Amino acid sequence: MAAKIRKKYSVTRRDQLKVLASTIRFDLFFELARIGGGTIREVSEHLNKSPVSLYRHMSLLVECDLVRIEGTANEGSAKADVYVPIAHELSLPKRVDHPELMDAVAVVLRAQCRNSEDEFLNGYMSPQARFRGTQRNLYMINGVTWLTSSELREVNSLINDIYSIVNKAEPWRKGTEQIGITLTIRPIEKE
Repeated sequence: MAAKIRKKYSVTRRDQLKVLASTIRFDLFFELARIGGGTIREVSEHLNKSPVSLYRHMSLLVECDLVRIEGTANEGSAKADVYVPIAHELSLPKRVDHPELMDAVAVVLRAQCRNSEDEFLNGYMSPQARFRGTQRNLYMINGVTWLTSSELREVNSLINDIYSIVNKAEPWRKGTEQIGITLTIRPIEKE
């Protein structure tokens, strides 16, 4: 798809945050961004959802300007709208810039955390879960640590490497396996 898509968009509108608080719409937006735009049918195949279940979610993304309709495509004997995301990446507002939006940001983040928790539990219970060895596909690390600034830079560099690998992964490559990744690094408030 040759549509013009920005690299990054800063979400600073409350209506956009409200729409992104749905994990289905959040996933729909990012899958659309990953494939560079497409029809509902194309995106639904990537998300393993029925096209009918995604129409309302897509219309809400369009209404709040996170997605636009850019022409039509032939799907069999019918025409289908082609949806294009505003950007490949979204950044949520930070407290210092938009303190008035933190309640809406919290709703988006809580939804994503619940989704990550559900996905981790499903993965843990899955017969495909491998807990050991070089083909291990299930990890959970949780805790508090103390890092120097150089160690934190090294952790960030490793996370950027992971992000780079994940961002260019394509499902049709031979020998691939679908996995979910959730990484969280957070500051600890000093008392």
